[in-house]
Amino acid sequence: MKELDFHAKQDSLTGVFNRRFFNDFLEKEIERSKRYNHEFCILMLDLDKFKGINDLCGHLFGDDVLIGVARILKQKTRQGDIVTHLGGDEFAIILPETNNDGAHVVAEEIKMAISKQSFSTEHNFQVTASIGVISYPTQGLSIKELLSNVDTALYQAKAKGRNVVCDYQLGAGGDNNVKKINKVK
Repeated sequence: MKELDFHAKQDSLTGVFNRRFFNDFLEKEIERSKRYNHEFCILMLDLDKFKGINDLCGHLFGDDVLIGVARILKQKTRQGDIVTHLGGDEFAIILPETNNDGAHVVAEEIKMAISKQSFSTEHNFQVTASIGVISYPTQGLSIKELLSNVDTALYQAKAKGRNVVCDYQLGAGGDNNVKKINKVK
């Protein structure tokens, strides 16, 4: 039963939580935060130009990068934070009991650690990440609204040049227009 429980919650490649667990936890965190009038934040990050890493070095090396990034995310977050591999090169982190300023500190530390990490001695390239930040309840109240807005914040970060941390800003660059213009990862 423990093994089944592990596989129901964990991403098999990276060892961090999976999307299903993320969605379940987010639903509970919204209810808990609403009940106790607490704030929490979500970080969504995407590795910049990850397709190029896979194309240049192969998918096995790309997997090693994802595993290394997951390790960094676990090192830069607290034990109660929820680090999730959403799929592909996207990760999300739920930061309970964290305000927007605190979330930005964590996001900047993560961004810096990823950009400084050497993933290979053979290939000379730098891995970077763009990170969107959103806080509950000021920037979203429902799961749908929070995920949509943090996704927009991520695309706003990419539109600002990649390797950037960006807070969700309605209308800053046009929320939905940013997605349409910058769908390139």
